[in-house]
This record gives sequence, C-alpha cells and structure tokens, in this order.
Amino acid sequence: MKKNPIKIIGIIIVLGVIGYGLVQSGALEYLKDREKLETLIKSLGIWGPFAYIGLYTVVTITCISVLPLTLAGGIIFGAVNGVIYTALGAGLGLSLSFLIARYIARKPIEEKFGNTKAFKSINEGVKNEGWFILATTRLLPVFPFGIQNYVYGLTPISFVQYALLSTIFI
Repeated sequence: MKKNPIKIIGIIIVLGVIGYGLVQSGALEYLKDREKLETLIKSLGIWGPFAYIGLYTVVTITCISVLPLTLAGGIIFGAVNGVIYTALGAGLGLSLSFLIARYIARKPIEEKFGNTKAFKSINEGVKNEGWFILATTRLLPVFPFGIQNYVYGLTPISFVQYALLSTIFI
C-alpha cells in the first residue's frame, strides 16, 4: 500500500496544532489538578459525560497518565456511570491508537518498539494464542497501557477483536 506523504504531513500538522492548542489554552493543567477537573466537568451539566469521554479518549491517545481522570470520573459520576464513561473513553482512545499505529504511524512505532523483547513476545503470543495474550498483557501489563495500544497495531490481531477484548479486559 502506497502512503500519501501529503496526507501524513497533514495529519501531523493537525495533531501538532491540537497539541499546541492544548498546551497554550492551559487545558493540560486540569489533568494535574483533579479538583479543578471535577469543577470543570460538573459545570458542563448534561455535556459533562461527553466532555469526559472525549477528554479520556485524547489522554489515552497521548499516553499521558489517565489516573487523575479515572479518579475524577468515579467521584463526579459515581461508581457505575464512572466505570461506563471511563470504559467508553478508554475504548475509543485505545481503538484510535491502534488504528494510528496500523495505518498512519507504523514505521516510527516499529522503529521504537519492533525489536524489543517484549514486543517480540507479544507478537508471537498473538500469532499463537490470539485473544489470550491480549487478556494477559492487559491484566499483567508488559508495556504501559498507552504504549500497548500502539504496539498492538503492529501485530496481526484484527481491529474488532483488539478493540472489543481490550475494552473488556481493562
């Protein structure tokens, strides 16, 4: 499959502009201060869950720690809704990360992780044991959560199987 360099450059520019906007707007400060984040999400009323899911998706894609956001979700929305909204945001984020690795940024991710012992073990495990290795690495992470999302995009596992099982096992 031939890559379109203009499309790739365009995607990189869009992601760069979004990242720059997040930094300049001070939005990242909310991830450092759980109480500030809670206040912001609560102030959005009915749009709060959507903002939370969207923010969780973006944080998952960037590999920033989701712990403050996860805690805030439980406190703001309660245990049941917090788990549901967190799973939706994480599921969207891990799915997008997988697709980015598989179709957009495969080469740099392969260069970074493709020759590591952990990746080779995961790749071999996916070939031989499929979903079981995915469940194992989610429950006993070899790589941090965010990095796993990109690394699995390099393996032969199908997108649907990856997205569904990852969301369940996290």
